[in-house]
Amino acid sequence: MTESINFTPDFGAKENSSDIKVIGVGGGGSNAVQHMFAEGIQGVDYLVCNTDKCHLDACKIQEKLLLGNGLGAGAKPEVAQKYANESEKEIREFIGDNTKMLFIAAGMGKGTGTGASPVVAKVAKEMGILTVGVVTEPFKFEGQRIRKAAESGIEEMSKYVDSLIIVNNQNLMKYYTSMDIDNAYSQVDDVLKNAVKCVAEIITVTYGQNVDFNDVKSIMENSGKALLGLATAQGEDRVQQVLDEVLNCPLLENADISDAKNFLFFVTYGPSKKITMGELEVLSDRFEEMQSESVHVIWGHGLDESLGDSIKLSLVVTNFDSNHHEDEQNVVINTTDDVIVDTIEDNPETSNISTAIEEHLQEQKVAQEQVTLEPETPSAPTFQTPNESSRLFEFENHHEPFANFNYDDDETFNRMVNEPTITRDETVLSAQNKTQVAVEEPNNAYYELKDDVYDVFNGFAD
Repeated sequence: MTESINFTPDFGAKENSSDIKVIGVGGGGSNAVQHMFAEGIQGVDYLVCNTDKCHLDACKIQEKLLLGNGLGAGAKPEVAQKYANESEKEIREFIGDNTKMLFIAAGMGKGTGTGASPVVAKVAKEMGILTVGVVTEPFKFEGQRIRKAAESGIEEMSKYVDSLIIVNNQNLMKYYTSMDIDNAYSQVDDVLKNAVKCVAEIITVTYGQNVDFNDVKSIMENSGKALLGLATAQGEDRVQQVLDEVLNCPLLENADISDAKNFLFFVTYGPSKKITMGELEVLSDRFEEMQSESVHVIWGHGLDESLGDSIKLSLVVTNFDSNHHEDEQNVVINTTDDVIVDTIEDNPETSNISTAIEEHLQEQKVAQEQVTLEPETPSAPTFQTPNESSRLFEFENHHEPFANFNYDDDETFNRMVNEPTITRDETVLSAQNKTQVAVEEPNNAYYELKDDVYDVFNGFAD
């Protein structure tokens, strides 16, 4: 039987209060925040909350909040969610009314991070705080139950955060095979650290062409997928280095950016080698490849004495679709006649699927308007036996027979006899008027050589 422990923990008074805060929820999230705390990022407050009192006691972060009775959630998200819902008032006070931006770090799949972090996000959103989620997906070996729980937790959290960054733990095994487990996990923690540091340095430091909090908010508010990156490099190819490092993080699920609608970048440089206009053009050209036509771009730059001959790039990209082009390349368009377009790759000049459909329909319309059949040299018609594809027949009450050469089965033939819906050409026919006439019915097109048949029955055969 589980004993219920009721107590009110006192984890000390707050040392300071910043506009930007990062909160770790559960064991994984708290570990990530501790890693960032060790880096000493200025202008940020660090918070942790957990259902496990022992883990909180061992945590070096001063500002802590216990959820539930301190015994943990038993790896059950629903238990952690219940504890968090019961503590909404405490969570609100813990975050603080002065907070303008909140990063929420959590590991998804187990108990506290999965169940409590969406509740923290909901409370922050209700407080009008710009909220960014940074969460991890579990390893494959952890099993389907954990993975499905993680998917549910991420889906629930995405309802409340303004932007969401998803880190794929499985990629540690793919890209860091020779790295020991502690250093590998630090790579995951660095994603959160760089995201927070990127924004904090942009907002809290004054430069020549500045970017303020409202600029960041306009880029990140209600923006869905997000990439926040930070990189420093020096040397002849320093611009390419920072671009590669910021844009190609192997751990981010949404690192392949396309059709981005919100773009913010900030470049700082040292006094020994300031950024050149040519280098700025390289940056802007690379970014332009990833931007939508209606992109919102904010940028800034400034001198940082500590950089020497290096440059530092801070990048915030949101509201993008990493699968945009891949989805369009696999679209198949079907018509009543046949498969007209297999993939958009067949039309590389076409930028999107809606344009491809519009162009295809326009081509069909023009083709229908221009249907003309060239007169052919007349030849004697060849008639086949009734059980073959060509037939000679008469409509009821209409004694002008004609041969049809395109129907290949009895079912079609019988349908045409019983339900004739044929548009006839009433042009007067003669031995000299050998014209092939196009006749249409819904979803089908066939041809008749009615003048030669007419000649046969009237003694004018060639």
